[in-house]
Amino acid sequence: MGPYNDLALGFYQVCRYYYSPGYHEPGPALQLTVNEQAWRSLPSDLQAIVRAAAEAATTDMYAEYTAQSGPALRTLVQKHGVIVRSLPEDVLIACGQKSNEVLNEIHAGDTSPNRIVRRIIEDFLAFRKDVIPWTRVGEQAFLNARRLPFEFKLQ
Repeated sequence: MGPYNDLALGFYQVCRYYYSPGYHEPGPALQLTVNEQAWRSLPSDLQAIVRAAAEAATTDMYAEYTAQSGPALRTLVQKHGVIVRSLPEDVLIACGQKSNEVLNEIHAGDTSPNRIVRRIIEDFLAFRKDVIPWTRVGEQAFLNARRLPFEFKLQ
C-alpha cells in the first residue's frame, strides 16, 4: 500500500526489501458503494452532500498518506533496516504484459447480459490512453524535476 500502512502493519518484520514502484497502484484510494435503488431514492441535495463528503474523505486521506509516508519510509529504513530497491524495467514490463493477458481473458469471458465488465475495461483503457500524454508532461516531469540536485536552505 505504502510506507505509512506498511510500517503500521509491521511488514518490516517479514519483508526486508521494499520494492517500488507499485505500478499497479500509485497511491491510496477510497471507494464508496451505495445501493443504486437507495441512491436514486435520495433527493438531489442529499446526493450532493454524499458526493461532497466522499470527495472530502478521499482528499483528506490522500493528504494524510502523502504527509505520513515520507517519515514512515525513513523509519522503515533507519530503525528497521529495510532496504529500498527499484523493480527492474524488465520486471515491470513483464508485469504489464501479464496484466494485459488477464484483462484480455476477463474481457473475452464477459458473457453477462449487460457486459458491464467489458465496458469497464474498454473505458479504463480509453481513459488510460487519453491521460498518459498528460501525466508525462505534468506529473512525470514534475517528479523528474524534484530529483534535480538543488537544495532549499534558509539563510
